[in-house]
Amino acid sequence: MVGGNPSENPSSDSPRGQARGRALEPEPIDVLLRKWLRANRVRKRVLREDIFRAWEGVVGAEIAEHTRVLRYERGVLEVEVDSAALLHELSTYYQQEILSSLRGTEELASVRDLRFRAGSF
Repeated sequence: MVGGNPSENPSSDSPRGQARGRALEPEPIDVLLRKWLRANRVRKRVLREDIFRAWEGVVGAEIAEHTRVLRYERGVLEVEVDSAALLHELSTYYQQEILSSLRGTEELASVRDLRFRAGSF
């Protein structure tokens, strides 16, 4: 130490170079970005958009035009259908096929169940 005054020459042993007993180190950019995205709920919005695109990619534009993804929580994708006839057709004849295709997408690989409900939008 030069001059004998710790404030003139801070070292890693001094409190100025530490935060609560550990050295301050820069965080990797991916960690900082994840924290910011979580704090600003951007990840949820981006994920929602990815899910909407994945849905349309699986069912096609014609069916997507008459359906709307409501939510994806705990592995359950809930979809609103604007026609009773289409609701019946999707839930009776195509549910397992759609579910299989959804599981093949990166965005919805963890989907466990697919639920359709009547609605108007």
